[in-house]
Amino acid sequence: MSRVIGVFLLIALAALVVNDMAFRFDLAHLIVKREHQSAQRHWSPFYSQQYTYDDGAFKYKQDISNMQLLVSDHSLLLTDRATSYYLAAQLPVYVRNVYRHHGRTDWDSFLDTASLCYIDQAASLGKVVEFISDQEKKSELKNSPEFKYWVVNRDSDNLNLRLDCLATRGSEIAVGLENLAELVYKGEYLWLYRMN
Repeated sequence: MSRVIGVFLLIALAALVVNDMAFRFDLAHLIVKREHQSAQRHWSPFYSQQYTYDDGAFKYKQDISNMQLLVSDHSLLLTDRATSYYLAAQLPVYVRNVYRHHGRTDWDSFLDTASLCYIDQAASLGKVVEFISDQEKKSELKNSPEFKYWVVNRDSDNLNLRLDCLATRGSEIAVGLENLAELVYKGEYLWLYRMN
């Protein structure tokens, strides 16, 4: 009797697993996601190596290697969410991230506003300048990392960047940064600015 119940439970569990993973094997689902600029988060036999390359950090290797020679250890860097993960793993810097669940103390409310994304507009630029000035004073008092760098990711193929205005407005942000920072590295994908 217990063997029959065990077999029945095993079949039921297998059916649940097959049902849950069926969408990963659906080519039409993958095509729809790609057409709507959605990054693929689950493995699929149709998710080709090209997609892995397009949506990953592999192609930034040379840019990141060159930036390692330019950034100061233990300084603070700001960039879009996806790029912040790529850089935090490979550069000797602290990265400010625009994700709410990553505690940012003073940065919380400011990073959640649109000011950073619209620094090419006078009103937002003024807010950003004021915020950076306040942060410099606080970092001196607390002996915390100094905000020195801003990285703009110019990659238009990486779908992990699609929902972050710091990435999607990269061209406009680069214009706004001309007033705040010096472009010290212009890579194939990543542009490194040193704050003035």
